[in-house]
Amino acid sequence: MIVQHVLAPMAGISTPELVAAVCEEGWLGSFGAGYLSKEATEEAIRRIQSLTNAPFAVNLFVPEERLKREPSHEEEAIARIHAYERALGLTPSEPVSFQSAYERQLDVCLEMRVPVISFTFGVPALSVVERLHREGRFVIGTATSVEEAVAIERLGMDAVVAQGIEAGGHRGSFLHDARLPTSTLVRLVKEAVSIPVIASGGIATREEAAHHLTEADAVQIGSAFLRATEAGTSRVHREALAQLTEGGTSLTRAFTGKWARGVTNRFMEEMKEAPVLPYPLQHVLTSRLRRESTQTGCADYVSLWAGTKAHESVATDARQIARSFQRGEH
Repeated sequence: MIVQHVLAPMAGISTPELVAAVCEEGWLGSFGAGYLSKEATEEAIRRIQSLTNAPFAVNLFVPEERLKREPSHEEEAIARIHAYERALGLTPSEPVSFQSAYERQLDVCLEMRVPVISFTFGVPALSVVERLHREGRFVIGTATSVEEAVAIERLGMDAVVAQGIEAGGHRGSFLHDARLPTSTLVRLVKEAVSIPVIASGGIATREEAAHHLTEADAVQIGSAFLRATEAGTSRVHREALAQLTEGGTSLTRAFTGKWARGVTNRFMEEMKEAPVLPYPLQHVLTSRLRRESTQTGCADYVSLWAGTKAHESVATDARQIARSFQRGEH
């Protein structure tokens, strides 16, 4: 790794302006393409390229090979969300389905010469890694355990993000989520692999970044930028972050069917024991509920992704936040 600071690829929060801003400060800016279509991914890449000449990364979600579905369980899960929709005066959503644009996004990244491509929720096929390397791309995987980091190295990927339990947003697990503190996971992963390791989770200040850089090759930072001027964070999300105190986040599967960390709210609390659809079907099922709640300014039913140090985030421009990790002014 040449750079030591990486912007976390926060799907839904990432904007070309945010990525370009940190790139101009010498960071590796990562754009979370997540749920975007091929066309939206292409548009975002083009915009980033118009704003900066620096290298940047695009992060893609590796689709699940096969969803584990249980009809009786699904009926109960769908009924639960329908009840929330009715309580908000909404017509219950239609049956859910999801079509990933992953393969088309990969093609776009290659065609538009994106220099760094990272993956979350799994690993790409060996043929994909080989294709990316033939085209001169740097490839990064995401691991939440030693087993996953080893799998990433065996595929020939160039670096691995070690995602600690403190990290905000979705857990990147695909084999086993060890749910270890970032410092512990980084140490264990460094012992197990020879590729560069990027520490991710609970890094909110220059001092914390410096601490992790004593073992990791780089640090990946996300929650510190949630209130950045250039971020795509919604108003209701920003307001929740402004009021957030230490210990105010928790893990949930309620919004998407996959474990993720966010600001604890009513929906997360009430859905702790409730059945949910497998990811990404739960994500689709709750999308209308989340969208309507966001538009009405109600934080009760919105996925307010945030890491354990998100209460330390500040509302300012991204370049100032990036500089604070180098000058210690955060």
